[in-house]
Order: sequence, then structure tokens, then C-alpha cells
Amino acid sequence: MKFFPIDQRKSIVFNFRIFLLNLLFLLIPLIVSAQEIGLFQQFNGRYDFTAIGNTLNKGDNICDVLTESSANLALNPTQTLLSANLYWAGPGGGDSAFPADNDVTLNGNPVTAERTFLTNFNGRRFFGAYADVTNIVNIEGNGLFTFSDLDLPAIFPGSIYCDTETDFGGWAIIVVYEDPALDLNQISLFDGLDYVSSTNTTLEIILGPLNVTSDNLAKIGFLAWEGDASLANGESLTINGTLIDNPPLNPGNNQFNGTNSYTNSTVLYNMDLDVYDLTGLVFPGDNEITINLTSNQDLVLIHNVITSVNSELPDATISFEEIEFICDDIIELEYTVSNINSTGSLPSGTPIAFYADGVLIGQSQTNTTLPIDGSEIGNITLNITTGSLPDPFIFLAVVDDDGTGTSTVSETNEDNNEYQQSINLAAVTVSLDLGPDILIANNNAICEGDNRVLSIVSLTPSGANGSNSSYQWFLNGTIIPGETNDQLTVNQTGTYLLEVTYEGCVVTDNILVEFAPTPIAVVPNPLVVCDQVPNDGFADFNLTDADVQIINGQPNTFVTYHISEPDADAGINPLTSPYTNVDPSTQIVFARLEETVLGCFDVVELELQVDAAPAITD
Repeated sequence: MKFFPIDQRKSIVFNFRIFLLNLLFLLIPLIVSAQEIGLFQQFNGRYDFTAIGNTLNKGDNICDVLTESSANLALNPTQTLLSANLYWAGPGGGDSAFPADNDVTLNGNPVTAERTFLTNFNGRRFFGAYADVTNIVNIEGNGLFTFSDLDLPAIFPGSIYCDTETDFGGWAIIVVYEDPALDLNQISLFDGLDYVSSTNTTLEIILGPLNVTSDNLAKIGFLAWEGDASLANGESLTINGTLIDNPPLNPGNNQFNGTNSYTNSTVLYNMDLDVYDLTGLVFPGDNEITINLTSNQDLVLIHNVITSVNSELPDATISFEEIEFICDDIIELEYTVSNINSTGSLPSGTPIAFYADGVLIGQSQTNTTLPIDGSEIGNITLNITTGSLPDPFIFLAVVDDDGTGTSTVSETNEDNNEYQQSINLAAVTVSLDLGPDILIANNNAICEGDNRVLSIVSLTPSGANGSNSSYQWFLNGTIIPGETNDQLTVNQTGTYLLEVTYEGCVVTDNILVEFAPTPIAVVPNPLVVCDQVPNDGFADFNLTDADVQIINGQPNTFVTYHISEPDADAGINPLTSPYTNVDPSTQIVFARLEETVLGCFDVVELELQVDAAPAITD
């Protein structure tokens, strides 16, 4: 069984100068502590890993480094590169005297660190760096890879690192590849920068979360710095409680000894790149691996750990197109459930829950068994009460959720089941308002014989009105042919509905319109008065004498009189009694009978007649 050794502190040289230097560094406050090893990337499928790399040290602790070094990558024809991860490290970092170098070169390509690591051991700082070099390795393909431009001139020679034999420099590329002939595996890459040493003699690393179906071809790889072949004082590596003893490269009392078990090299000075078999060390159902390191003298820095275990689990994810419109508090949603980063099928019937502002508003489930890399599209209609939601609010879709936040399916990753959108209601809610009903009871009805134009009181969003939308009017549920504008002239009682279609969103509103009965004015008998002396055809009339006949007992009505019919229709310029006719002998005036609630009216003619007085013969 194999595991990856760590660079540890070198043998202590007990001379006075070193003692003073160590004492000085111990008195300096520690700026950076160790960075714990944690999960960085996880791949699920027919995958495996390998690693290449090399030291920059010319020998074991001779305090001299190369300007570059190389290593060979040789993937088989059936193996397809998935991910290439470059790590490099050295002494320094954290101050101007010994800076970290985050810019290096790989096969002539400039590479800048995307993630950096720092640790501090008794005042001596060490840095690590990471960059994704998948594109470079894809272009270069198999062959020699040369790493250069790691600048360590301030470290070598004659520094505290040389004096304490903690000088090192090197690089490695952790390669994840796909091969159709492989089992379904879970590849997990963990990294950080942590250590064991004479002052920190034990280190525990817990790797997880993992999913172990079996130990078939399971393995674990390490990248470590500063391990010495000549130091084996209390050094051990155990995995899940079992001591790793893999001589001759990695004996049980000195695993971190400057070796590369990928290539069987024993001259990887001050660096370890090792891989170990996990058969018999992991078991079905395991979700983590516990690693324990000890060292009473050698400083060993762990930079990354990578594991491969047989795994057969799905990984449910969900996504949906951005919600652009909400029509009448209804969301028509199309969503996609996928099983991409998985090592097993996602069962049919996996539950799906939908939430608005944290409140469950709908549920669904998958309809088919989704294979690895499979997906299916689903549709659901969701009703929400927009009036009770904050603006904006979070709309959330969760796969593998039974509606109570509980998962029902074991997955490779339980933290990627959600997809959400922040929704601004004012921007997406499509709503239509034709205003209040027009009713007799509301005293806003329309008088019989009149017309009324119905129009949109409000239509949101603002862009929904005009040429962006289409319109159709209905009366009592029946389409009104040809009425496809945003206004409608009505003249009869009924329920009118307008349907607006905007960007595929259909909204409606209806309005009940009532026509109030109009009072019927009775045509009155002419008002007749005798002419006054002299017989000139003019006389005074009490117009109200015709009121009773015109009203004819109709309640809540009154009569006004006007000189012209337009005035009577408009209800303006009423005449007062007594009224003197302006046309001699006979004149027509117009009586307006109006009800007092809605102002409905009827107009009739009233004849004014002046009878001539008889002539007396003298």
C-alpha cells in the first residue's frame, strides 16, 4: 500500500549560530499559520488520475537549485485528459525579503497562480501555488513538460532555510483523465499547506465527503515537500488506522524520503510524489478517509492529496430559463433536471420542490431514470400570490427535495441541488386592469341609449401596451368579431372581457357594465295663455305648469326647460318662470326630464301658444 510522504524539517544542527537564528524566529509573531487540507475539486465518472513533476534541488539539502526541470507525460490512446492541475512550492512568502513567486513558466507558456498557500514553521515561511493548466497540457499533448522561472535567489544560498536544511523547490502536475474501460470512480482532489515536524509531531487529515462503493482499484496520491531520506525519527503514515509500509521506496518508518512512486525514482530530492493502493483500507459506505502523520524531527509539508474510489451515485442538479413574465399570478416554468457529475443513475420519481420567498408553492418529480450525463425537461404551472411577496423575492427550485428540505436520494454532491432567481415583481408581473364595474348600485351605470368607451386603466409592464401586444374583446364569454383594439365602445348591458397577449403571456380582465333605464318624458299639452293688450302675440308663461304631465309620476326626477334642443341635451341655460315667449303667437321650447341619481334624461317639446284677445267694436 502506498501513500505520499511530506517534506519535513531537516536535521537540527546544534551550533551557536543556528541556535540564535532559531531563537530569533521563534520570537517573531507568526503571520501565517498552516492551511488545512480541504476538498478542492471532485470528478465522478470513468476517471482516474496520475501525476508528473520534478524537483529543482540539485541534491539532498545541498542548498542549490536548478533554473528548470522536466518530466514526461504519457497517457494511453484510450485516456482523455479531463483536468491538469499545476502545483509548485518553495521557501519564502509573506515578506519582501523572501517573497513568494506566483509567476512561472510551463513549456514556454507563462502561468500565474490562481490560488496561493502559506504556512509558517518556527518563523520560517513556506509558500505554495496552484494554476489550472488543462489548456496547455491539451495543446502540448504527451511528451516532455519543462517547468521554469521559479525565482528562489533570495533563498539560496546562505539563508536561514539553508542553515536549517529546509531548502527546497519543485513542481507537479496532477492529471485527471477519462477512460471508457474504467469503473465508475469518484476522483477527489484536496489541497492546502499543512505540516508535521519536531514542534508539531502529529497531523490528522480527514478527506471527505466521499462515496465508496467498493475498494476495487482504490488509490491515494500525495504531493509533499521537504521530506528527507536521511531522517526517520518517529515518522509514520497511517490511513484509516493502518500503517503504510511500502518498501523499498516508502518504508513504514520513512515514507517522506524524496521519492516518486509513479516513476520509481529515488532522487526526487526534498520532494515526494507518491501513490498508494487503498485495497482493504476503504469499505462500501465509507464517506471519508482519515490520514494520520507523525514526525519527531523531519519537516514534512503536505500540499495536496488525491483519491480515487469506486462510486455509483447520481448527482441531481436543476436549472430553468430566467423567468421574464408572471401572468395573473401564474408562472409557466420549464426546467431541466440533469445527472452530469455522477457515477450512477438518478432514479425516476426523484422529488422536486419550488419555493417563493422560502414558501413551498409547488412540487414535481422526475419521470424517467436519468443515466450518467442524462437530463430531462419538465414543465409546471405554479400559482403565487404576488401581493404577499416582497419585491424583489427569491424563486428557488430544488431537486431531491420532498418539500420539507429533506433529501431522498444519496448523491455524490448534496450541495448542488438548488437553482434560484431573484425576481423583481415590478419588471416581470404582467397584469391588466379595466377598472371597477359600471353598476347601477355603484351609481356609475350608463344611461340607456348612451355609448361608453371601455379602455385599459393599467397594463404592466409599461412595454406591454401598444404594438407589442395583441387584443381581443369578448361579451358574455363570446368573442366580439373584429374588436381587436385596446378600446371598445359598448351600448348594452353585459360582462366584457379583454384578453391581452404579450410576449407569449396571456392576461385577462373583465368588467360588468349595466345600463340604467332612462326616464320617459310625456309630451305635454300646449301651454295656452291669452294675449295681453295690445294683441302683439307675446305673453308670460309659467313653464312649471307642465311638470306634472311630463313627469307622469316617475320618482326621483325633475324638469328643466330650454330654448333649444342642444341646450336641453346638454342641460345648460335653463329657462325660468314666468317666461315670455320670443316668437309671436306660438313657440316651441324643450323640456328635459332628468332622474336625480345618474342624470339620465329625456327631452320632449313643449308648445307655448298665445291666443289673441277678442276685438271689441266700439
